[in-house]
Amino acid sequence: MPVPAYRSASRHTGKWLLICFLGLAGMLGMMFLLSSHPTTKDWGAWIFAIAVWPFFIALALAVYLMKKLHRERRQKIADKLRTLGFRVTLEPSTEEKAAFYQRIETFQRPADLRQGPGRLCWIATRDTPDGPTSLFEYEFVTGSGKSTQEHYRTVVVLPKKWPGTTVGWPNAFYMWRLGKIARKLMRRKETSDPAFADLAKDWSIDGDIATGQCFLTPGVRTGLSAAPRGEIWSVGGDVLCCCYQNPMDANNVSKLLARSEEIARN
Repeated sequence: MPVPAYRSASRHTGKWLLICFLGLAGMLGMMFLLSSHPTTKDWGAWIFAIAVWPFFIALALAVYLMKKLHRERRQKIADKLRTLGFRVTLEPSTEEKAAFYQRIETFQRPADLRQGPGRLCWIATRDTPDGPTSLFEYEFVTGSGKSTQEHYRTVVVLPKKWPGTTVGWPNAFYMWRLGKIARKLMRRKETSDPAFADLAKDWSIDGDIATGQCFLTPGVRTGLSAAPRGEIWSVGGDVLCCCYQNPMDANNVSKLLARSEEIARN
């Protein structure tokens, strides 16, 4: 199996769990000391009220650390993209998000940008002779309590000129490389056609068959073999959109961009 063209950034789950475990250990240790000390052993509920503080402090420290690591990751992405000629806004205003989102709203369904412009994290744009290239990160949360999940999207939108034709959004084409569970949910919606038989094992495919055949040149098919799970392609409106369903670091964002540009050239 080919080596994936890029990979996701670390979510630092181990650091999060370690800090929370240390906080829990501190809480239990404090409860033991207070409940066994002659001066405090009769304090009743106050023992728990005091002992729980190490866990709360650890939790606050974990939240602070995760936010700091995310800021540092995004700053390195911005620094990298600026060397490649992009204009980057790390903390776009509400108005900037709304204006940027108008250009990428078409991808809301295939890329699952379900909560609108407010969830844009950073945005980047570079002008080219064929049109603007856009890059952005999107984050949203589903569930609550123990079922809370954070979802990330790292997305590249490139201009694509089709020889002798214009591919409009009414006849757009979509491809998803998903995990096993998500793939089972998608199967009932997939387009089944002999033209895509060689891709059907790894990809969920939907949309206009003629557009798909135009997009899936031999070079593109070869390039898609290195796609990691979580890669999504949307083709239409004279643009290509490549979405990866994970956060990324600076090095892998540049790999995603280079890969997308290579696919667009084929």
